[in-house]
Amino acid sequence: MIECLFRNKTGKMPIFILKTIFLILRTLKNLTVMAFNFTDDNFKQKVAESMPIVIDFWAEWCGPCRMVTPIIEELAAEYEGKVLIGKMNVDENSSTPAEFSVRNIPTILFIKNGEVVERHVGAASKAVLQQKVEALL
Repeated sequence: MIECLFRNKTGKMPIFILKTIFLILRTLKNLTVMAFNFTDDNFKQKVAESMPIVIDFWAEWCGPCRMVTPIIEELAAEYEGKVLIGKMNVDENSSTPAEFSVRNIPTILFIKNGEVVERHVGAASKAVLQQKVEALL
C-alpha cells in the first residue's frame, strides 16, 4: 500500500498543505494571463476586431502607472475572452498616444466598436476601473 506523505494519521490532508496548494494554483492562474502588449503596429488591427478594448498608456518611470499595472493585469485575467485589456508604453510608441491626445499618464481608454467611449486619466482603484469595463459589455 502506498501512503500519501502529506496526509496525517486520520487520513486527511493538513490545512497548511491545502492552503499552500491553493496559493500555488492561484499564482499559476494569474501568471497565465497577462495584459496584452499594444504597439503602434498592432493597435489598429486589434481595434478593428469586434471585442471591446481597454488600453492603459504608461511608462516605466511613472509612479502612478506602476500602481495601476497590477489592476490592469488582474482585469485582463478576469475579462479574458470578453474584453481585450492591455498596455502601451508611450516611450516606445508615440503615434497612437498622439492620435488620442494622450498628454498625461496613466491614461486609460475604453473602446467599443472602434470608438472611445470613456477616458480615465490618473491612477484609480480596481472597483472604479472594473465598473468602466463592465459598461463596455
